[in-house]
Amino acid sequence: MSKDLHRYLVAYDISSDHRRSRVSTVLQSYGYRLQYSLFEIEASPTRIERLLVQLENEISIHEDSVLIYDLGKIASARKRNILQLGALIDPQAEGPIVI
Repeated sequence: MSKDLHRYLVAYDISSDHRRSRVSTVLQSYGYRLQYSLFEIEASPTRIERLLVQLENEISIHEDSVLIYDLGKIASARKRNILQLGALIDPQAEGPIVI
């Protein structure tokens, strides 16, 4: 199973505070908040399909936007291919991280 895990980067732009809160709650159950509207998720493609269904039920398709970037299989990546400037981010830290 772990060989099928992919790393995903999820960004959102939600116009309603209420919907934004619900989307954030859904994403927190799948991964780690990196920035206010940016999450990192490690999951199988099947689990991401379930996430898509949940998100479709929470957003307004005419007003909101959710982008999901597949960064590839975790097993094939020898290291994280993410560059960072500024304060070190611990994706497993509690609460939002502001950079």
